[in-house]
Amino acid sequence: MRCPAKLESVSADQEREKRRAEGNFMLVEQLQQRAEDLYLENLRLQQELERYKKATYGPRANRLSMNQLAQMLLEFAGTGMTWTRISISCNCW
Repeated sequence: MRCPAKLESVSADQEREKRRAEGNFMLVEQLQQRAEDLYLENLRLQQELERYKKATYGPRANRLSMNQLAQMLLEFAGTGMTWTRISISCNCW
């Protein structure tokens, strides 16, 4: 009589592990989708930053160093301006 009980226990353990594995697989898929979404958002923000640099600095925007760009962002943060105001003021470009 002990063998059927052990068999049921093993079968229940397998079923529990199968559900756990399926849950983990779904979590991995969700995290991969989130990573892809964040990557695309990062690319979009980089593109937007390039547009603002060109609108602000014109042709020399391509020659800005990382230090100059960081300084520009710090100055921008200190002005209290928003991206909305900048995009409205730069619509002429």
